[in-house]
Amino acid sequence: MPSAAGIAKGQEQFVDDKSKHEALQGVKAWLVSEQKQVDVGSLWNKDDVMVELAGQLREEVVQQVKAKGIKLYLVSLGPPDRGTEFAKHTGFPEDQLLADPESAVYEALSLHNSALDTFFNPKTPLALLDRVRKNGGKEIRNVMSDWKFWIPTKNGQSTQQGGAFIFKGETCLWQYFDPATAAHVNAQQLLKRALEIAGKN
Repeated sequence: MPSAAGIAKGQEQFVDDKSKHEALQGVKAWLVSEQKQVDVGSLWNKDDVMVELAGQLREEVVQQVKAKGIKLYLVSLGPPDRGTEFAKHTGFPEDQLLADPESAVYEALSLHNSALDTFFNPKTPLALLDRVRKNGGKEIRNVMSDWKFWIPTKNGQSTQQGGAFIFKGETCLWQYFDPATAAHVNAQQLLKRALEIAGKN
């Protein structure tokens, strides 16, 4: 598997990579709806198209992907109880939410983790500014209105970046690595690629 340092950030990539699914075999995360650990690599079978995200996802994409029969999971750092709080605050379906207290999924997918990608990256304030411009800061205000301080359960989680991956069976066919904090994949771009790969666009 390529190292995080060797993977382009902020650019979508079409790939043909079975190593990511292999890396997820035996990796545990908590399925928030059932408050139990699951094997992440076993959440979908060879005939499924699956979207896995570590980071943010908009509600409209969740509904559209689900309507097309595509499996989707959001992986969130932190313990299961924090996942429950996240679901209550955002309305994200608990049965599609995985809590990752040890960063196991993030590490298996070789997602970027560096202070240079957070506090010292000029893309971070630009990404936040872009989100404010798009909806007047409504999204950020909604999140911060009920924000509770959280101490990371593992060193390095405060600088952990997210990403998005689309699998068809055991093969990852598309990936995106967040280049900075708040610089997530475009929701409509993600939806378009998932539908293309599933042949349902």
